[in-house]
Order: sequence, then structure tokens, then C-alpha cells
Amino acid sequence: MFKKTITTILLGTVLLSSVIIADQPTVTPVPKPAATSTTAPSQPDLDKKFADLMSNGKMSGSFTMNGSDKIGHDEYSLGEVKKADGDNWQITANIKYGKHDVSLPLVVPVKWAGDTPVISVTDFGFPGLGKYTARVLFYGDEYVGIWSSSDGSHGGKMWGKVEKAKKE
Repeated sequence: MFKKTITTILLGTVLLSSVIIADQPTVTPVPKPAATSTTAPSQPDLDKKFADLMSNGKMSGSFTMNGSDKIGHDEYSLGEVKKADGDNWQITANIKYGKHDVSLPLVVPVKWAGDTPVISVTDFGFPGLGKYTARVLFYGDEYVGIWSSSDGSHGGKMWGKVEKAKKE
């Protein structure tokens, strides 16, 4: 009797475990950009790759506001993007979100985490929009970041893709 009870418990545990495991969501790994070389790219090569990705591109994605479950949409159409001096990059951007639609020539610092560019601004003034602090990381053709207004009244997360503008 004892042996039959233990066998029944073990069999039930195995069946229950297989049901629980089968109900788990499948995790799809994030695709990595294709490696072109086994050696680390030079900084001029990284700069060129970033400029090529961003120039005449469109950052299209979503954002959140801290304290809210609502997800908004934002879009940044880019003109020429080129390295200026030091860590600074010159970016011409048309920023659209909510009721805002403004074109701005910007000079922003881009820091590098290995082969990954990160736009890094602190209390940066965007004419007509206010001052913001943000860290926006680019990997492949995707971006993700955090942002906040300098007065602390709002902030959140942002993410999306960089797409090339369609030629007409």
C-alpha cells in the first residue's frame, strides 16, 4: 500500500510538472546584429555606422510617463547626423509627440559603451520643449532609454526602432 501511494504521488508530481512547464511562455531571444569581424571595430568605424543608421532616419516608438500605465507614441524624423567635436554630434531632428511638432538643430553628446552608442544629456534645453535629462541607447536598429524633465515633474521610458526614410 505504501509503495503504491508513493508511486501515485510521484506519477502525479511528474504529470503536474509537465503541465506547469508546458504553460510557461516561450522566451524569444533578442536577435544580435550580424558580426562582421572578430576584431573590435575602430572608433571611426563605429562613428560611421552610427551616422549611417541615424542620418535621414526616423526614430519611431513608444514612451511611458512615470506613474501611468498609458503608453504614448512618439516620432523623431532625422536629417543629417554627423560627429562634431569630441563626444558631440550634430543632429537635425523633427520631434513629434502630443501637440508638439518642432524641428530643431541639436548638438548632443554621444558616449560609447564598447560598440554601443548612448545619447547622454543632462538638463539639456530643447527650444520650445523645456529642459530634459535622458540616456538613450542604440543597438542594431533599436533604441531604448529613460528620460525626465529637469524640474522632475514628468519622465518615463522610451523604446522603438530606427528606420530609414522611404524614398519617393
